[in-house]
Amino acid sequence: MYEKERWQWFTGWTAPYVGKEGLYKLCRELNSQYMAEVVNQNKRYLRFAEDFINSHKFHDAKDARSKNEHEKNLGIIKALLFGNRKIVEKYFPLKNQDDKSISAILDVLDNDSNEPAVIINKEQKKAIDFQCNFDYKVYEKITECFNDCHLFIGNLTTDVVKDFFSCNLQNPIKSNNNRWISLFFSGLAQSNYITPYWKKVIERNRLVLRPMKSGYITANDLYSSLSQTNKKISSSIEFKIFNYLDQIREIIRASEIQ
Repeated sequence: MYEKERWQWFTGWTAPYVGKEGLYKLCRELNSQYMAEVVNQNKRYLRFAEDFINSHKFHDAKDARSKNEHEKNLGIIKALLFGNRKIVEKYFPLKNQDDKSISAILDVLDNDSNEPAVIINKEQKKAIDFQCNFDYKVYEKITECFNDCHLFIGNLTTDVVKDFFSCNLQNPIKSNNNRWISLFFSGLAQSNYITPYWKKVIERNRLVLRPMKSGYITANDLYSSLSQTNKKISSSIEFKIFNYLDQIREIIRASEIQ
């Protein structure tokens, strides 16, 4: 144990996670705890993710630089846990992650979160519809999520939600929060329940109106909303969205077994 770390351990002083070194340390702790709690103890993924973020929020540093760096690094880990579950499940059940392997994982995160518009344009032929085949129970749960989490303005019926996923709406629905919409549909896509080009589907079929400005939501609106970190957004709503996604997965898995 280094002298500084020995002093911190002895005094109970909690250090901030600063710079690249702090980010890599967070990743190593994430890897270790994921192995111990999720892989070995079968802890629910969502509960693990919430506990990990909440247990790393605070530190004893007083200067602005340390606070900003800590907040930024924890935000990267939060985006990894809640927006890129597939990456965590694929790369973090690995033992003895070194800095090189962690850097490679973070590169995957950056590339996955910022899909180039050129690639999307080449795939426009695949972006005609959502390519989903949900049963009525799934549509009911999706409707419950939309209304409970206020993804759109006003309450929607299950029939309207079915028409939405069929790209056959009589009238577009209005977004209440682009980020929450993006988180939900990104979760469906990561589970392969809808096309990975869902953003382009929403744009091409003119399904959703912008929350503040006039006009229809574009794919770029949805890209940018995923990368935003807004402290005014209640994290409890985001956790609720992820919980609904877990419920939808369970309904789909149960129907596949029958």
